[in-house]
Amino acid sequence: MAHRLTDIRKALVALFINATAAGTNVWDNRARRFHETKLPALHIASLRRTTEVVTDSDILQHRAEFSIAIVVKADDTADDLAEGILDQVEVILMRNPTLNGLTTKPLVPQNLEIGFDGEGERVVAVYVLNISTEYTEEPWLFDDVTEEATRPNFADAMLANMRMDFDVPPFDTAAEHQKWLANNYSTSRPELQGAAPLKGV
Repeated sequence: MAHRLTDIRKALVALFINATAAGTNVWDNRARRFHETKLPALHIASLRRTTEVVTDSDILQHRAEFSIAIVVKADDTADDLAEGILDQVEVILMRNPTLNGLTTKPLVPQNLEIGFDGEGERVVAVYVLNISTEYTEEPWLFDDVTEEATRPNFADAMLANMRMDFDVPPFDTAAEHQKWLANNYSTSRPELQGAAPLKGV
């Protein structure tokens, strides 16, 4: 299974291929330099991630940041071309806010950095759009736990009923899910609910 950062990065690459004036020149390999690629082009990169534990749960809330670099030839048309591609990129992001559910919060533009890159005679103009998003993980999945001390003990428990709350994109936050577990639907509600008797499983 790929890391969620990888999934998001690859999804961004797939989203932009043949969708902007950069055509198929979209890559996410850090080994390739900006001035070494066919232009115009887009480069997708993971920048950083911060994590916090959601209060009273084992859910991890990650805030991830990515960059989308628009690379064009540094000539008299550089700004017009780069800003035209930037417009295309921003429209695509607005139309795909959670990358089909990979993120729990929409992708949000943070800041735009403009500069140059290159060596010798090959100098390129680079517009770097930084974006952020959030996604959650539940690390203590029962099948994955290897420490005996953290395994749940159901030996004396009899499960009689199962209640189900279904959330569909755009997803509610992990904090809202915790409210649902406590039968608190004051600020949001599941799109579908269900219940099933388990008869003492």
